[in-house]
Amino acid sequence: MKNKMMNMVKWTLASTMLFASLSVATVSAAEEIKRVDKPDIQVLIDARKIKLPDAKPYANEDQRVMVPVRVVSEGLGAKVDWNQAENKVTITKGEKVIQLVANQQNAIVNGKTVQFDTKMTVKQQRVYVPLRFVSEALGQSVMWDSVSRWVWIGKQDVPTREDAGVKNVPIEDVEEYYANLPVLLNDYSEANIYKAAQFPISLPIFTSGELIIYEIFPAKQGNYDVIGVRHKGILNNIHIVLDNYEGARIRSAMAEETVKHADGTKTSYFPVVFKGDYVFHNIQNYLDLKISDLKYITFINDFKQIQLLEMK
Repeated sequence: MKNKMMNMVKWTLASTMLFASLSVATVSAAEEIKRVDKPDIQVLIDARKIKLPDAKPYANEDQRVMVPVRVVSEGLGAKVDWNQAENKVTITKGEKVIQLVANQQNAIVNGKTVQFDTKMTVKQQRVYVPLRFVSEALGQSVMWDSVSRWVWIGKQDVPTREDAGVKNVPIEDVEEYYANLPVLLNDYSEANIYKAAQFPISLPIFTSGELIIYEIFPAKQGNYDVIGVRHKGILNNIHIVLDNYEGARIRSAMAEETVKHADGTKTSYFPVVFKGDYVFHNIQNYLDLKISDLKYITFINDFKQIQLLEMK
């Protein structure tokens, strides 16, 4: 184990220095990196995203996050009843009873009138309520995460891969992607395959502590694609895998572009287009690579399993 750790640390340091010596991006570093998608508001209960298949949260004209009442309330362990005739919703959890009426800015909580700063609404045949009011009325803390546009309700202890039920596969199922880097597969027996919906997730790292991956998103620097990763912990390198290329291509973080957030997380950026593809693999059309060409983004961060995020 000790020799393996030293080999991996040496390889990581050497590869980081080597790739940093090349031009990691083919555009001027002065060009601003911009996120290209506008993520939907996500709601997390105890650090796990809840599924909202046909009724998405939104920010209303008062800039308050509105959520479908049934999914969120039931996710918090409450019972929900809708009175169509009175346009009234009743939320019950234990001895707490909350009543809200459509288009009114007050609620009845255990028989007492409580004012709040926006109205309950009915939209596309779904009842939407102000998230903060309902969550706090049910005894849960609420935090707005402006970086990822997430609403955290309750605990913020990010689940491990075991807690999240991440899919394990034999290393043989993915070893073709590392055919050009066989040293990385020594002594590995398994890989984990993730979907974006399973983030945030906590991963062990080589030395100690953890690497938390919050989200991975597409960005642009000039005309070229960039991969954004919001994380907490050390993340210097990733690998990208294409459908039509047998072998992983390393990408090092664009250190000068790293953004540090007030909550202690960082957003690191990794180039999709990299001159090393031409230098090391003689890939002539390396400038044409797009994020849509990627099958996996992979991480090698511990001694047991390789981590792969599905991109398609």
